Amino acid sequence: QRTANVAAKGIGSRKMRNLNTPKYKRYARLVHGLSQKIYQKNIDIINPNRYPRTLCGIDGGWQLDHIMSIKECFEKKLTPEEASSIKNLRMLPWKTNLMRQYVTHD
Repeated sequence: QRTANVAAKGIGSRKMRNLNTPKYKRYARLVHGLSQKIYQKNIDIINPNRYPRTLCGIDGGWQLDHIMSIKECFEKKLTPEEASSIKNLRMLPWKTNLMRQYVTHD
């Protein structure tokens, strides 16, 4: 198994990246990381009401949502930067965000 050292967040921490990871998983990880940076730089635009960001199941919790899903962006061959752009980010209550995966787009 081929791996490479990649600097990770945190002082002195290191992550091993599996070079055999499927392209979509690598793409999704990159989009999530970029989205977090965009969110932090643009919190006043994306989350002006400062809704609390939480995991699913927390009362009153909200999540950062990709309007066009990461999977759809990948399938349309958008760059990770396009997928994580401020135009593709919004805040949603966690229940709404969770239910989006069950909606069919026929």
